[in-house]
Amino acid sequence: MKNKGTTILQVGAIGSPLVSDGRLLPYLTIDCTSCPNVENFIEAHSDIELPGDVISTWCWNRFSKSHVYLRLDFERPIKTSTLLIFPTATLGYVVEWIMTVRGFYLQSSKYGSCASEGLESPCIVVEVPSNTTFPSWADIYRKRLIKRFKHAGYRGKSIDTAIENHMARQKETWFRHHPGSKTLNESSASV
Repeated sequence: MKNKGTTILQVGAIGSPLVSDGRLLPYLTIDCTSCPNVENFIEAHSDIELPGDVISTWCWNRFSKSHVYLRLDFERPIKTSTLLIFPTATLGYVVEWIMTVRGFYLQSSKYGSCASEGLESPCIVVEVPSNTTFPSWADIYRKRLIKRFKHAGYRGKSIDTAIENHMARQKETWFRHHPGSKTLNESSASV
């Protein structure tokens, strides 16, 4: 985790029948000013038909659960790497989403500050395979949700019920098959 992290500026969602069986995937707009090679990778990759190679690794600090990280090591067409930063308080749901649907879109903010502005511009789909494990994530995410629902006034067993219902609604949305490419649920990421 010694790499400089890449800031996620916006989170949107796109569902396409041609990608990931039509599941709704996160669409991450990132700031590439400190990692121009990632921007170059996205642009180069969008011009070729061959798949690129990427190794994804979840990282976290044992002593602080306020952030988790996804390290992406790209092999071709350009060899580079980056570390996406996910604050658990504001983007924990995106970590859960990526782990559930096993992928996401990635685009540089050079093409717009949100998904709808950059729709026809270069972006890539990054697969995060099921063998990219994150054993402590379920516990980290549950604790974050407990804190959120306690703050909203839930107590006792109602917290467990609220968490179950919340996660069921998330999965229902993420696995809904969407005809055509649509941008949905665009939201700001405060990092």
